[in-house]
Amino acid sequence: MSECIARLQELAIEDRSVERRAVGLAVISRRMMCSLVAEGELLDRVEHVLFFINDDTLEFEPLDDVVHADEKWLYEDKDKRSYLLFPGENPTHHIRKSKKFIPKTMFLAACCWNGKLELWPLTEKYIAQRSSCNCPKGTVCTRNIEVVNRAVYKDFLIRLVIPAIKKHWPCGD
Repeated sequence: MSECIARLQELAIEDRSVERRAVGLAVISRRMMCSLVAEGELLDRVEHVLFFINDDTLEFEPLDDVVHADEKWLYEDKDKRSYLLFPGENPTHHIRKSKKFIPKTMFLAACCWNGKLELWPLTEKYIAQRSSCNCPKGTVCTRNIEVVNRAVYKDFLIRLVIPAIKKHWPCGD
């Protein structure tokens, strides 16, 4: 165990940012890496699992009434691209000063039972006030919600997530 830790500590910090890369460079198995979990994390995991055990029957509770909601930020476009080009083809040209000019969109995902319920982008619709080269006046356009606070999150849960749960709920329950 200490030999594996020593191998991982020899790697540069940049090489340890992704578990798969660190395991490959340190030449240890992924199983060995998983067993190097800190004691505090192990206790947290045990407490989390014990929460789902019924105290009376000591059986594991079915997770039929649990929905996991998670957020994910994604860029609209990549900052770096690699292409396979054939003779006579030109690569697409993207002009941006830096990555900070690429808009990010927040997505809300909900999972339960045996898979994904749905995935919603946190965006809003608006009507274009003036004409531009991209869209004429009066066109319905989509933009990111600038500030995602408690009220916006609650609105999305009530308006989108809860109806999706009701729609996918098993019949007869």
